[in-house]
Amino acid sequence: MDLWSKGLGKRVLNLRLRERKALVERDGKLEIDGVMGAPVFWDYRVSLGERDVLDFLDFLKGPVPVRYLVGAEKRWAILATALAGALLFLRRTLFLLFGGSPAVVAKDTVVQEAMQEGEDNGKRGS
Repeated sequence: MDLWSKGLGKRVLNLRLRERKALVERDGKLEIDGVMGAPVFWDYRVSLGERDVLDFLDFLKGPVPVRYLVGAEKRWAILATALAGALLFLRRTLFLLFGGSPAVVAKDTVVQEAMQEGEDNGKRGS
């Protein structure tokens, strides 16, 4: 994703969440740490609270993002990844709510592998 701010002038920084250094829960928030790449290498930290997560999910289900995604070249990969991600989220959440071990959740790769396959298919243009 591109990040621009008035203070950057004409410079646009690229923030790649996939290449993050860390994703942790700290002080009731999700924290994403990483380094933005060229033209400027810049350490960053994004902190998301519960309200931020709810707002982002609400944003994604709105008409503008949906129209954008339907028209996207990789729409099928995006749809497959969104569906697999939602199922993984539900599976892990229910497992933990009913007393499952966080260590087991950390090793759960079944849906992650399906998501990766969907992304790979999208890269091939399917």
